[in-house]
Amino acid sequence: MSTSGMDGARGLVPGTEAELLVLADVMSVLWGPLVTEQEAQQPWKRHERFLRHLLGAPERPDETPPDDDARGPSLDGWLLPQPALRQAEKELADARGPVAEKAHRQVADFRRRFPDHLEPVDDDETTRGPWLTGTDGGLALDRAVRGLQACGRLCDLPDEGDAALLGALLNLYACRLYVSGEQVRRLTGADRDLLPHACLDLRFRSRLRRFWLVATLSLWTAPPASLRHAPAERADTRWTSTSDVREAMRAARDTFEKQLQDAFTPLRMSVFAGSNLPYPPPRFWVVRGDDMVGVRRRADQGAVENASRALLQASPSASTTAAGVIEQWPSGSQLYVLRRYVPDPGVPRYVVVPQRPEAGAEQEEAVRRFIYGMSDIEGRAAADLYDVSTDANTRGALADSYQYVADTGNRLWDQLSMEFPTARGSQLTKIHRQVDLIHQVLLQGVADLEEVRTEAARLTATFEDTVAALVDDFDREFTEVPVPDRQPLRSSVSQSGYVATTKGVVDDTCGRAQRAREAYEGILHSVTLAFDERRVRVTDNISLWALAVALGLAVAPVFVEVWGAIAGRWEGAGPTVFVWAGVGVAVVAGLFLWHRLRTLGGLELSGDFRTRYEALRRYLTDCRTEPLERALQRSRSVARARGLAGPRPTVSTWEQHHADWRACDRGLARRFAEQVDAIRAFPGTGVSEERRSGLRTRIERWALVSLLATERPRTFFGYPLPLLTLLYRTYPLWDALTGARDDDGPSLVADADLMLTLRVTCRAHPEEVESVDRWLHALRVEARREGEAQAAGGSRGADARAVLQAIADTGIHVGMDRAEWKDALRLMRESLDADSITGHLAAHSRDPERRAAAPAPGSRPSGGPSGQSENQGQRPAPGDGDGAAPRTTRSTAGGPGPG
Repeated sequence: MSTSGMDGARGLVPGTEAELLVLADVMSVLWGPLVTEQEAQQPWKRHERFLRHLLGAPERPDETPPDDDARGPSLDGWLLPQPALRQAEKELADARGPVAEKAHRQVADFRRRFPDHLEPVDDDETTRGPWLTGTDGGLALDRAVRGLQACGRLCDLPDEGDAALLGALLNLYACRLYVSGEQVRRLTGADRDLLPHACLDLRFRSRLRRFWLVATLSLWTAPPASLRHAPAERADTRWTSTSDVREAMRAARDTFEKQLQDAFTPLRMSVFAGSNLPYPPPRFWVVRGDDMVGVRRRADQGAVENASRALLQASPSASTTAAGVIEQWPSGSQLYVLRRYVPDPGVPRYVVVPQRPEAGAEQEEAVRRFIYGMSDIEGRAAADLYDVSTDANTRGALADSYQYVADTGNRLWDQLSMEFPTARGSQLTKIHRQVDLIHQVLLQGVADLEEVRTEAARLTATFEDTVAALVDDFDREFTEVPVPDRQPLRSSVSQSGYVATTKGVVDDTCGRAQRAREAYEGILHSVTLAFDERRVRVTDNISLWALAVALGLAVAPVFVEVWGAIAGRWEGAGPTVFVWAGVGVAVVAGLFLWHRLRTLGGLELSGDFRTRYEALRRYLTDCRTEPLERALQRSRSVARARGLAGPRPTVSTWEQHHADWRACDRGLARRFAEQVDAIRAFPGTGVSEERRSGLRTRIERWALVSLLATERPRTFFGYPLPLLTLLYRTYPLWDALTGARDDDGPSLVADADLMLTLRVTCRAHPEEVESVDRWLHALRVEARREGEAQAAGGSRGADARAVLQAIADTGIHVGMDRAEWKDALRLMRESLDADSITGHLAAHSRDPERRAAAPAPGSRPSGGPSGQSENQGQRPAPGDGDGAAPRTTRSTAGGPGPG
């Protein structure tokens, strides 16, 4: 074993004699598709700029793709193509359809352009040619960019069944980069000791219906022995400084990650539990030294203890630290591995200690396979569990809405039930008909709640299947030999950290859905008992009615005699009088019977309620999951057919799709605002008996608000409807129940819905969602302040159309690109900094007096700074709109999606 530079490297890890320290960090970004970006910002152009920057090549002077015969740029770094040709051919074997046909042509084109990379190497289904630099490397780079452009066109037309094929197709252009210490300094701009060697592996993954670029960065303190990590021509330089190499590695890693995220779109895995818990990819430390060999025979070895404390911030014997020996056959390589999930910042960290340092390149290959296999397993699990936690968050928010409807309905039922002891006759009938309305709304919600509960139970099964698949993947990839008195790696991966947190989220969602259903069933049971009590009362009175009928029959002969005497005096009047009298009695009786039959079984409803309910029913018929899903599939199919018909710019392929959904979003958002304003203006008088009339009006308003809040799409982020989503999130709908502030009402849009709507539809980065959230919270506070001002004039709450206009004024819309999103975000941040939200809603109010009284933008109300409120700490929701949401035709805006 080479020992050059050993004296200077004694300080790599305190308390050890480590001769090599490697930091291997996995970073993921969104590669595509980017269907709203112009050609210069498409993924393959971003990819080219990123590679040229890392490898020291100048940027292309124009946006035209390179020619096959053109001479490539000269690279000062090294490029190693790693096409997964065998994987692509395996996926193509059973693929059918137009995408598969184009994929066959792409593979044939790859074989023509890369004749040196056709033979598979070892067992990872990749092929490998020589490391390339200079103009040879530049030519390979240009060829890869042309291939990625052709693959990227197909990735713009995603279909669930083609995701794996397209991911394999992209991996035909996977590669590995090597840069030396001087190049690391140039890239990082760090004025510090050189990190001698850096290797960056770039691969593609198909996850969550998107295509990710997974970059594995490894920083070395000594030259790698394996040609997988560095060319044979690399310099034999080592880290010789006495400064902290770990700090230098972390700084270089942060710089590389920033460049990667600036070039592409950042990703952040999260668990939506209270606050979003991030889940970054795993980090690996590889430490090699003679004093750390034979750990299995010396479990209390001081060097490993010191390495664990320095790199994991915990002892190997800690309950949160797992340990195991990974054996790889037939090479016989052994790796002593420690794993710990570090809660802050939420990163799973590994320390890998090779037990056969004399094996050199072979041992490095074993470490490489472990790092790549383990990061892929953790990445797949993180994506799957992210999907589970997202669904759990949205289902939990829906269950909370039903719970709140049940709680407010229970209070109304309690007030109604107090009328029963004293109500009699027609009063009792009217009260029971009001109870009928509560009963009807709750019955409609029970079926939906059962579906929510079923979905929550399905999430439990999905979570268990994901964990089982995680364990199966681990067992398939690795052979672990347990370490006595230590938690195995297999258990740590499948039970701790992100997995445990997701399990808690799923269990909580199931509990919330169950509690909401029990609340509904409890009220329904009470109402049923009330109906039974009334039937008992009526049954008890049947004997009295029978006695009355008997008395009537007994008196009938007397009446006949009297009538005969009277009729005898009118003999001269003729039969006309009796005919008309009979006709009159028949008409009155007929009208009475017609009225009774017409209202038989009906509810005691006001005319205003019937009018508003019919309009609400028409809106809810269009704005439901099923019609929206059908419309989305239809418009995607049209765009997909356009893209497959021939090569065209990505924006052109999806232009009509975005235009249709932009109109649909405006129309549905406008109709929602109209429904809210109609409910807000619901009259509180107009019926006699003020007390019961007021209660009936509150019950009818509760029914309208409950239906509007619960009969919504189950999720919003699956549909390009940002205006509608943000209006649901922002407007304090629950306040319309009483006309007063209601801080206990749950949000109608879940945190996951908000995050994904802004990320997918509006191209927002994760950290920017928080800024939008604060802006929407300030808008919500202003809506309530404006509502209190209008309440003084007899109105109820802020104008929902004014809130919609405020969101739309930011310029957010369906199909916006990154530049447009930045402009919208800038407007929101500036309005927050200048307090210009104050008075915005009054300026858009339909009330002329409120518009005239609106303060100038940026001025402060008399009550204090804009945005100050008792509920200022509540989480808001991000906003998004596309202009003024004008009236559009029913075929596009009023319907369930593009016509």
